[in-house]
Amino acid sequence: MQLTPEIKAQLAEQKKECIFCKIVSKEQESKIVFEDDKTMAILDIYPAIKGHMVYPLKEHYPIMPYIPADEFNHFFGLVGQLAKAQKNAMVSTGVNVFIANGGVAGQRAGHFMIHFFPRENGDGFFNFLLKAKSTLGEKESSMLANNFPIMMQNHFSRNPASWHQAKGDVPNYL
Repeated sequence: MQLTPEIKAQLAEQKKECIFCKIVSKEQESKIVFEDDKTMAILDIYPAIKGHMVYPLKEHYPIMPYIPADEFNHFFGLVGQLAKAQKNAMVSTGVNVFIANGGVAGQRAGHFMIHFFPRENGDGFFNFLLKAKSTLGEKESSMLANNFPIMMQNHFSRNPASWHQAKGDVPNYL
């Protein structure tokens, strides 16, 4: 997504009041567990479970579509390593990696981030599993089957990368 001057101005205003931007600038204290030039991982001040870690980009982006491709690749490229490090540090048997993109999806902060929850069998924490018989209806399935390839094509045409040009057969759902 191209950020217009108007959107950039709105983001600059949001950034002034954003608690995560204040954490990034070290105006607000936090327990940093990882940091590089573009990202940081910190322990959540109100953890949902012991070891709950949040992972924002240092630059202020309220939702995922605003993240430029290079920052997106760097950010998501570290998710596996952070999950492994958290699992080892907490001596846990698993980790939930959770993204809430937008208010209706459960996003509570105005700064996009990923949550990491260390997990143990039987820990009683909400397990994010879908309930049995929880399936899409015919209308929803048809809409998704129609719109998903269009959305992916739009994304890849706006954010070209060398791996998008792979040789071979293109699956019929793309």
